[in-house]
Amino acid sequence: MQVERKNFTFQLKLGGRGWFLRIVENSGGRSNEIIVPVAGLEDFKNLADDMVRAANESPSAAGAEPNSSMSLAEEALKTEKMQLEHKSFTFLLRQNKQGRFLRITEEKNNHFSNIIIPAEGLEEFKKWVVEMAKASKKLKK
Repeated sequence: MQVERKNFTFQLKLGGRGWFLRIVENSGGRSNEIIVPVAGLEDFKNLADDMVRAANESPSAAGAEPNSSMSLAEEALKTEKMQLEHKSFTFLLRQNKQGRFLRITEEKNNHFSNIIIPAEGLEEFKKWVVEMAKASKKLKK
């Protein structure tokens, strides 16, 4: 999937602890990735869906305080957290002068990894997470 100058790759893989979804963001020669255990992929998908809906709302409806001067570099519109196995995921829907974006941060043992999806790519991102969730159900059979 490509959004602006970013490319995202979705991979279902089998590791020592079972199946997982690896989402890699490549941008300007740098790459970041998060790894979602398949056991929590349905909850991850639902939270991504909530963030897409919030991204399409007005800032006040998404839970942000209005800031007409945009004096802050970024405004938080919505924040959600979830725990999957030994990992914590934080979904931060934010807005800056360039527009809205979703930052998904994975934390495990004080190690942080995150990906950033511009708002115009959120619908397609959600579509790919849904496809990976469907594919992962077939792996369980």
